[in-house]
Amino acid sequence: MKRRYRGKPLSFILYLGLLLAVLLCMFFIGHRIKSVKESVESDCIERDYEQIAERGELNILTAYDGLNYSIEGDSTVGAVYRVARELRQISGWQVNVLLAGSWAESLADLCSGRVDVIAMPVAQTTQIDSTRYRYLEPIHHGLLYLVKRKDRSASDRLGQGIDSVVLPRASSVGIVLRHLSEETGNNFRIVEDPVYGSEQLAIRVAEGNIAATICSDWEVSRLIRLLPEIDCSVPISVGLRQGWVLRHSSICLADSLNSWLMRILTERKRKEDNFNN
Repeated sequence: MKRRYRGKPLSFILYLGLLLAVLLCMFFIGHRIKSVKESVESDCIERDYEQIAERGELNILTAYDGLNYSIEGDSTVGAVYRVARELRQISGWQVNVLLAGSWAESLADLCSGRVDVIAMPVAQTTQIDSTRYRYLEPIHHGLLYLVKRKDRSASDRLGQGIDSVVLPRASSVGIVLRHLSEETGNNFRIVEDPVYGSEQLAIRVAEGNIAATICSDWEVSRLIRLLPEIDCSVPISVGLRQGWVLRHSSICLADSLNSWLMRILTERKRKEDNFNN
């Protein structure tokens, strides 16, 4: 009987010791996770309208493709390049257009302060970390079109007759197509070409060198006049939104850009109406 009573206090002390060790481990792990989370959420540089106005320089990141930014002969063209020129006139700032890598690299550049805005077409379902980034109001809506040869079957679609599509390297359209594949369940391969832009890839489609590529409605309106061999009649069943992304801390810059972009679109609409009348 004496041995039984002596064993109980020892077992109880061991139990308390183990419990205390487990609780301490849980505390330190929880504290570490919280510290890492806070570090991740706060690692974006804070730069808003005041700092950018003081510097007098706004950096916009976009993709090198026919829609946003490209070089044609001696001229620079593209929707983002055009908006950058108009923003320069309104703000009085130097507005620089830089070329993007991958979507992840672009977000890292925004977070680090290398750029102030990302301007790329993204799927309407694309999600961003709202603790770090914010969207501006969308300024462009349009469709993407499958570009294939006319001698292919009329029923050929992505994942149905066409199992691969070639895009320019780092093209933001790839993000749209990956979302489309997930939403529709159609499996197709996205091949990135390191040399050619979207219009050059359309020429390769016309020549029969590749099966298909993707172009915007703006590009298609030009290509169908230049390349009678291609069929651009199949729209991709997902909307295209010109997603302008800023750091979450850039609240005043977001308000100013929303106002300026609305002013730009209103002025364009007025000029179009005057031209049509």
